[in-house]
This record gives sequence, structure tokens and C-alpha cells, in this order.
Amino acid sequence: MQPARPLVLALCLLFALHSPDAGAVGIPRSVYSRVLMIQTVNGQGTGFTLDVDGKQYLVTAKHMVAGLQPEDTIQLRRYDAAGHLRWVANKMKIFKCDDPVDIAVLVPREQLTISGPLEPLSGNLVFGADLYFVGFPFGLVNESSEPRLGGAATSPFGYIRRATLSAIKSGKTGHAVSIELILDGYNLGGLSGSPVVLNDGSKVVAVISGFQPDYGPVLTPKEIRPDEETTPEDRGSGRIVQKDGHTYRLEEPKELKDERYVMLNTGIVHAWDISHALDLIRLHPDGPKVAADFKPSLAP
Repeated sequence: MQPARPLVLALCLLFALHSPDAGAVGIPRSVYSRVLMIQTVNGQGTGFTLDVDGKQYLVTAKHMVAGLQPEDTIQLRRYDAAGHLRWVANKMKIFKCDDPVDIAVLVPREQLTISGPLEPLSGNLVFGADLYFVGFPFGLVNESSEPRLGGAATSPFGYIRRATLSAIKSGKTGHAVSIELILDGYNLGGLSGSPVVLNDGSKVVAVISGFQPDYGPVLTPKEIRPDEETTPEDRGSGRIVQKDGHTYRLEEPKELKDERYVMLNTGIVHAWDISHALDLIRLHPDGPKVAADFKPSLAP
């Protein structure tokens, strides 16, 4: 039998088209430069700039600014001339979407970042689409960023997390419809307010809100003999562990009074459609004008 040469060639071509060395796409630096680490009384999180009608706004999760006044101070992390990261206070107007939408739009007094390509995209997504979100998990920064005036890194770069569009939920917010994207991925502390972008970074589709938690019982190790019989369920669930030459079975609490639980990350991520940010911006079109030759300043 002759080998199926056309099939082999087709598979090779398919592999080449998907290999990292064959014109692979990724998140461009213009997106990194828009993503900022923010800090409020509610902790550290992420925000990103969005240009609408020639004006710039800072978008984040609403719970990051819960309890703040309509015009209050937000801390942004910036590099100074010595290459050290500093928190810089910025007074901004704060506008919030109606519940349950977890989006806030902040209006700075002046332009915050360069105006790199990043357009909002609402709808036109397919289930299973590859998406990414960029932010600062646990306050970590991407060490590839460099402090330099006029470049893309006067603010630290964030980390990239990958997700898949799993489902879309709609509901009511006032007289309007709310749109929530359900993603398959892992959200972590510090990523609230991160932009969800297409896999080439050209469009922003949503704002990260949080993850769906679950709760599991705290397991107690009980030492057993190495030759003691264990069930397939014990082995399959990873409840048989070895440490320092001893073998243990991890057991659930036997009585209600002994029960303790730990929060688990299910890998289900909640994000809100970017259209809600656009609606809020159009109600408050007060952002500073975007300058094409803008150069962000280093921290004092």
C-alpha cells in the first residue's frame, strides 16, 4: 500500500502553521503598557486604560473601589528614575456600574499611558474561543519590563493568564441587560480588574471580576502500614501519601464538630462584558484627551 502522502503533507503543514516559530501571535507590548497595578483601601488589583472618542479612562473591577468617594485617590505603581517601583497617588473621579455588574470607570486628571492599539469588542465571540487576561497576581510584576522614559515600561508589566470562553450569562441591571462571560481558566488574587483580550491582543472583550469558589473538607493524615490495603478510590483521589519513609491516608472528618473547610478555586472565572464600561463612559465623557506623542512620566 502506498503511503498517504497528501495526508502526511497536510498534517505537516498544519503542524507548521501552529508551531511557535511560524508567525505565532501573542499579546503585544502596547497592551502591557495599558495595564496598571492599582491599590486602594480594598487591596491590590489591576486596571487598564481604554480610549473612547479620543479620551482616556481607567477601567477596573467595581469591588476594588467599594467604599471610596466619587472623587478619591487611587495608588498606581510606577518606576522612578532609579528603576525602583513606587506607589504614586492619583486623584480620580469614580463611576460604578449598577449591580450586579462588577465594573468601575475611573477618570484621571491627565493621560496615564500611551495610546497603543486596544479596541473594545462586545459580542461576536464563539464558545471555546482562546482568550487571555493580563494583570498582577498577588502583586507580582513581569521582570521583563524596564523603566525608561517614553517607552512602554514606565509602569511594570503584568502576567498573562489563559482562558477559554465557556458560557455567557445575561440578566437585568436596572432597565438594561447585564452580560457576564464565564471563562475556563484560573483567576488569582490581584487580577481583579484585568482586561480580557483576544489571543492577538487587538481587542478587549471583558473585565475580570473573580472566580467561582468551592469548599472542601480539611483532610487529616493517619499513618498506615505500607502493606495495608487501600481502595482504588484512595489511590485515585491522591489520598495515599508518603513522607519521610511513612505512609499516610488522608481522611475526612468523622464528626460534625471536627469539620473544617478550605476554599478551592474551581477554575471558573467571572468577567463582565466591556460594553458595560462603554455605557458608563458615554454617561461621563470627561476623560483627558489622548495625545499621540504622549510620554508617561516616571515616579517622583
